[in-house]
Amino acid sequence: MNRTLDRKLLIQDFAENGTSPELSLYLETAFIYASTENSIAVLSDLKDKVSHIFYGGLGDTLGIAAKGTHHCLNTIWEDEILCRIHEKDIERKQLEELCFFEFIRNGAAADEHYMQSTLTMRDSRGKDLTVMHRIFYFLHGRAIRFALCLYTPVQSEQISAIVHSPTGKMISMAGINNSGILSDRELEILSLVERGMSSKEISSQLSISLHTVSRHRQNILARLRAANSAQACRIAKHLKLI
Repeated sequence: MNRTLDRKLLIQDFAENGTSPELSLYLETAFIYASTENSIAVLSDLKDKVSHIFYGGLGDTLGIAAKGTHHCLNTIWEDEILCRIHEKDIERKQLEELCFFEFIRNGAAADEHYMQSTLTMRDSRGKDLTVMHRIFYFLHGRAIRFALCLYTPVQSEQISAIVHSPTGKMISMAGINNSGILSDRELEILSLVERGMSSKEISSQLSISLHTVSRHRQNILARLRAANSAQACRIAKHLKLI
């Protein structure tokens, strides 16, 4: 389900070479968040495909790692944490991250916006725990080089939103324009799929080859991180694309 976002994050044009001079600062920031909020802080280097995980008290609560533990993973996905998120929240989390990525790539100031939402996670006893999830992106040139993800225990659910940090203004994820995720032709084809039309019928109606229809359908599944057409239609409706 994270293949589309994974591809978009990793194929960016990272123009600079070598270690970023800001890396030590970002690592310190992640450590401080974990220490002061008792959260789990994940700093992912999207160029080098490495993640640093700093565990505060939440690591003990979830039964993953002791407070003060630091893990370094050769991936940008914190699977040891993601496996604790309730199944009902995984798809929504990934969709919201994709929307936030597109929001920043379309020109919003990364140093003035972060995304927040709440997730249900399972603690060490298998009981549900509400956790605030926040994402901060750090740009180097035009590319998003670092992502900081924070998981912090909270007492109640809060709105899923992109936050303008200087003012505290929230943009509900429900109000985000996601039209750029699919092309106009892909949207047209997915709308016909949602109406129950076969690839052969779509080919005839749009006067394009069956091969072209199949290629568009494959691209739609990849872009929406969907396993099949039914799931793609469901995701597209959630994103208000169709």
